[in-house]
Amino acid sequence: MLLFPILEGVTLMFNAFYCGQGLWDSTSWLERTGSDQVGINKMKNKANIIPIFVEHLSCPGANALKQEILSIGGEAAVHKYTINCKRDYTDVLILATPQQYKLLIPKLRPQYWRLKDLSQDLKILLANINKIVSKVMVLREEDLSNLKILRPTLDLVSDLRELPIVSLEENPTIINLAIEKLWQEDVFLIREYNLALQSKGYQVAIKITREEQHLLAPFLQVNYLLAE
Repeated sequence: MLLFPILEGVTLMFNAFYCGQGLWDSTSWLERTGSDQVGINKMKNKANIIPIFVEHLSCPGANALKQEILSIGGEAAVHKYTINCKRDYTDVLILATPQQYKLLIPKLRPQYWRLKDLSQDLKILLANINKIVSKVMVLREEDLSNLKILRPTLDLVSDLRELPIVSLEENPTIINLAIEKLWQEDVFLIREYNLALQSKGYQVAIKITREEQHLLAPFLQVNYLLAE
């Protein structure tokens, strides 16, 4: 559950975010879109891609997006009933290289079905992803009052739904990812939360012991550590 409101003056667009944490298994994200098994088997071995998950895109828009991304050599996994519009909306998993995204974004700008809005969000997401760095800093005591808290429910899509996509370079918001002992159960999921949040334009702070810092901090790629 998010414990803070949407930023003032920012229009909430798509719930879209980077869903690859380096050692990722694309299968669960492909299955989440509702794509059929043949399509999943074809797409899951794509290499050298930046996977971006987009929640709740209209089926006409998803069909247009898929057509455009296929034309430049990328992929987009959508629900199996998207092509005949038996449903109104679908989640989409875009699988494309940086160069393919560079070609895709201008192709989406003149389109209908909010694809123009999506093109702008993709541009911001990709810029944020390029700014994710492994340098970790320790927060000072006076900085702690400015933190916003996110307690993971283990449903990454729902937890990020109310967060608008903003520029990481311009956004000062730091999120305290209250993982507690969750990393002991699934450290890869915590890394996924960190990178997804940063792709949407937020800096991330976590609290771990000093003994854990040397091992976990570089892997998790958080921005800040909270000293105990």
